[in-house]
Amino acid sequence: RRGARILTALGNDSSAYGEFNEAEGYYQKAITMDPEYIPARLRLVHLLRHLGRLDKAWAMLRQTQELGLPALPPQWRAGIAEARGSLLAVEGELGAAEQAFREAIEHSPYYANPYIGLGWIYLHRKDGDEAYDWLNKARALLDRFGAGPLYQVWNGLGMAQLLRNSRSDYFFVTARVLCKGPQSRPYQLIAHHGLAS
Repeated sequence: RRGARILTALGNDSSAYGEFNEAEGYYQKAITMDPEYIPARLRLVHLLRHLGRLDKAWAMLRQTQELGLPALPPQWRAGIAEARGSLLAVEGELGAAEQAFREAIEHSPYYANPYIGLGWIYLHRKDGDEAYDWLNKARALLDRFGAGPLYQVWNGLGMAQLLRNSRSDYFFVTARVLCKGPQSRPYQLIAHHGLAS
């Protein structure tokens, strides 16, 4: 397990710097070393989704679910449900994605990612109030419990403010300040800030 954790951490670092092939290799090695280490499997699912390899992402998620969902710790069950929601959202199945994100929250109410997922679903639905509420819950969790994709949350809050016909520049500026490194897609923040201006 310790080796799988180290390899997963190396995969996370590689992914953060845009070295996706290296990241995939680290996650695969972690899974080979410890086939039941769910975080490595979920990171690989998210990486494959990010790369547009949805068939492989779904296959990895199905294999992960077959490891015995009821016996897994709540945070891992939440991670599986959130990964399913993210894949469904990419495929445009927003209703099913919403259900998966809500399931993730039931498993682990202090896990911020499903709140972010719900926020982005409501942004797609152009419901600024609901999007703002979900993203604000995610912001509060990340502020309280530590690191996470905070720049994405502030970026989403800015988009929600636009939908609400409210000032959004503060949110985009905050997102831009939080935006560090290539993994944060600063071009999105700059474009959204331009829209707000």
